[in-house]
Amino acid sequence: GTGQNWIDEGKVPSGNGQQVTLGTVQAQNLTLVQGPDGSRSATLLGNLINSGDADDALVGAAIAADKPVTAAITGGSIAVLHDVNDPVSLGYRSGSFVNFFGVDLKTSHYVPLQLSFKDAGQATVQVLVVPAEGYYAGITPSPAAS
Repeated sequence: GTGQNWIDEGKVPSGNGQQVTLGTVQAQNLTLVQGPDGSRSATLLGNLINSGDADDALVGAAIAADKPVTAAITGGSIAVLHDVNDPVSLGYRSGSFVNFFGVDLKTSHYVPLQLSFKDAGQATVQVLVVPAEGYYAGITPSPAAS
């Protein structure tokens, strides 16, 4: 296609690894990994990148379903420095966790995930739910629900 509205414009990744951009902050490779069987939990995986001139922070996250579930975020918020070469990794060997407890998520379903940043604002993106198997084995909420 040609012109401003060609066929590939506005396409997003299929499957896991969704992304959303809010101003100068980009959340990439977003995927929800189910917690251990029966735990009704999930951990958000992804990377946060800030290309702006000032630091920002992830201050909230929620699964915006019929009954919204707010996330437990490591330290209450996660700083996103204004350095594109220093992305923040979520949920895997990073120390930065966005966990959901008391959720009933189905494998291979998409759920609306709302992310809130201190300065960049708020956006909702559809994120795939995957089991903690294969590539995702060993990913569990940390710290676990108390």
